[in-house]
Amino acid sequence: MQKFPVIFARVSKLTQDWQRQVSDLEPIAEGRGWGTPYIISEKGSASKRRNAQRPEVQQLRELVAAGKVSHVLVTEVSRLSRLPSQAHLLLEELTDAGVSIYLHRYHIETLLPNGKLNPIAAMLFALTAEFGRAETEDRADRIMSGQAEARRKGKHLGRPAGTTLEDEE
Repeated sequence: MQKFPVIFARVSKLTQDWQRQVSDLEPIAEGRGWGTPYIISEKGSASKRRNAQRPEVQQLRELVAAGKVSHVLVTEVSRLSRLPSQAHLLLEELTDAGVSIYLHRYHIETLLPNGKLNPIAAMLFALTAEFGRAETEDRADRIMSGQAEARRKGKHLGRPAGTTLEDEE
C-alpha cells in the first residue's frame, strides 16, 4: 500500500484561512520525495476540545490506523493542539504507528531514520506544546484585564442596553 504525507492545518477562527500553512508545507513534502500531500484542515479552537471531539483529528487517526500515512506536516505544534496533553497523545499514537511529524518551524522530524523517537524533536515538541498552552492563557488574561479596565472607565460591555433578541436570532 502506498503511503502519503498529510498536511494538518488549523486556524482558530472561522474567518481565518489555513491556506498559508498548506502553501508553506506542500513544497516540503514534494521536495523531500514524500509525495503529494493529503490535506486535513480545521477551523476552530484546539484549546477547548479534546482530540476525540475534533473530527479532523479523528480523520487523521483513521488514516494512520489504516496504514496510509507516512508523515504528518504541521507549521508548529500548536496546530495539532493547544492542550499539551492532547498534543502528546497524538505524538505517542503517531510514533507507535511509525509516522513522523514534521515541525516546519524547526525543520525537524519526530522520528529518526531508524524509526525511533528523535530526542531533540521530542524536547522541542514538549516545550512548544507548553508554550502554546501558556500563550492561550496569557491571551485570556490580557482580554479579561482589558475588559476590567473598560468597566473601570464606565464602558458597557456586551449587547447594547434594551436588546431583546435571543442568542439564536
